[in-house]
Amino acid sequence: MSGSAMAPVELISAQFVSMSTQVFIRFVPNSFAMRTTKIEKEKAKEQKEAAKREAKSKVGYLVQETSVEIPVFPYGYRNCIPVPDWVKIPRGVDRAAYIEANLSTDYLPSTPNKAQFKNLYAQLRQHSYPIASHVLQSSREYVSPEIVRDGKIIPKSNNIGTPVTSYLDKDMRDTYHFIRIWDDNKGGRYIDFLRENASGYVLAFRVFVNLAQAGAARLCYFTDEPEIAVKLSKLFDFAETNLHSSYSIVKLVKFGKNSMVRAVDRFARVYANPAMKEDFKTKLAVHFWLLVLGEAPRSDIFKRRMYKTIFTENEEETAPIGDIYQVCTNSWNYSSKAICLLRLFLLATAMGAVLMEQRPNKIDSSTPHPSLQEYFDELATFRRSAQERCGWISGQNIHDVYDLQKQKVDGKYLYGEDAYNRLSDRCNSLLMFSELVLMVIMRETPYQKLLYLDDYSAKESEKPLVDEAVF
Repeated sequence: MSGSAMAPVELISAQFVSMSTQVFIRFVPNSFAMRTTKIEKEKAKEQKEAAKREAKSKVGYLVQETSVEIPVFPYGYRNCIPVPDWVKIPRGVDRAAYIEANLSTDYLPSTPNKAQFKNLYAQLRQHSYPIASHVLQSSREYVSPEIVRDGKIIPKSNNIGTPVTSYLDKDMRDTYHFIRIWDDNKGGRYIDFLRENASGYVLAFRVFVNLAQAGAARLCYFTDEPEIAVKLSKLFDFAETNLHSSYSIVKLVKFGKNSMVRAVDRFARVYANPAMKEDFKTKLAVHFWLLVLGEAPRSDIFKRRMYKTIFTENEEETAPIGDIYQVCTNSWNYSSKAICLLRLFLLATAMGAVLMEQRPNKIDSSTPHPSLQEYFDELATFRRSAQERCGWISGQNIHDVYDLQKQKVDGKYLYGEDAYNRLSDRCNSLLMFSELVLMVIMRETPYQKLLYLDDYSAKESEKPLVDEAVF
């Protein structure tokens, strides 16, 4: 082994590798070490491929050959549909009357109340479980009863944990769902938004007057999402708009009681004339939909902040949503990876304790056996990376957003299980897939050998996403 591999490793117990241990390791033949490393890397590669197959298997069954196979949310609860556990009936209110008044329709009204918002987001979350690449351990529990939709039986499911977006390779098709809004202004109209399952991105929309027109209605897509017109060309007719799905004026967006009604009206105008220019009010409407339908479903913090103003009569008196967007939604990729790194750190720490019991260092019981040196090097990398990510999150300008707390471990304060539970239980409803998820799957197998990941720091968060293939 090289000299660099023998650098002292800071363990959870804050001890260093003893000099006698380092001397022992120096006498390991280099050729043997190189052969061993090559074999271990091949084993890690094989295990990673197995993790990929497992992640892909969750979504492999979902095929959408016709437009009617694309589900629409929300769906209503009527006599034939039981109510899932996330629906809370207020005390003293008649159950049947409450459901009929608030949750019996197959659409979200353009002036929704909190119960209707929460039900939509819960249904979208439930939809993500069977197609998730993985579900990270947390205390979240969602129970959905058996229901019948469009003549199909959807079995009861009991899901515990935080789902991760689908893993798709080049040979797998993207799949989608619609979110349906009903606006009773101007004679009444529906507006459907096409949303990608794997990412949650809003890609296109359609407007129609009655449900019989839905199947034949063309889809209008954002000018920076032209691929959707190719992918679904056999299912829908498409028209390009001058609307952009990228954020540009998000710090000016405000939420109020009539925000959705105005946003529906702006998009209905675009639908009638796709070539019209994107003026300021239309751009505000775009941002509204991207935030409410794209960002809120995956961020519990964003939803909680949104609820504070979206039912307000006087929208102008409310604070813009931009600050919370900057901290929560703009760093979804970053916080998702922070959760994975915390999970890897906790798994590696627990596994390290077991390995030290199985293979003790008889010279110094507080340090690992020489053969475990590289494993604890990797543990230290996960710990350092998780601490830097959590430190960056905690250092943002809104402290109450995440409010991560450190725990005292052997005299040191670290982000650990408490931070993991807060992030995965209370902050993120859905995690973005990254290669780190494959590492979590490997460790939970459990795979007890090296994962062979490179180190990185929180400063790399400013790099383009393509540079974050792993981290």
